[in-house]
Amino acid sequence: TNVELRPEFRMYSTDQDGNNVKYKIEICSTSNCSSIVSTIDQTSSQTGWQSQSQDSGTSYTSGQTAIYTHQSSLAANTQYWWRASAIDPSGSNNFGSVSAISSFTTISNSSPPTVNIKGNVNMGGNVIIRP
Repeated sequence: TNVELRPEFRMYSTDQDGNNVKYKIEICSTSNCSSIVSTIDQTSSQTGWQSQSQDSGTSYTSGQTAIYTHQSSLAANTQYWWRASAIDPSGSNNFGSVSAISSFTTISNSSPPTVNIKGNVNMGGNVIIRP
């Protein structure tokens, strides 16, 4: 519960031949995913995907955690379900079976939280502040 309106999804898969993989995420409005709200297909777009380490930054190493941040806001105070599948573009080039379905509920307040930084604050490294 209390998931941001632009959630971050993490997943990983291993390819039996060790080939690089790409992912597809389906966000659903029903617990059995019979009603898909959004499909994110990494083979069509790299937007929102992070930390790809292979194929000029367009795919993941087999077993590497994939990270995707949803690019538009989902509805506030709403339960969603999601599942993912992986494809091995240099091998069979077919999406494998889908993962188990997981659920989450977005925050009820659509206003971003206020962050106050006071005093003598030094930030370094990989600092990310998100609304």
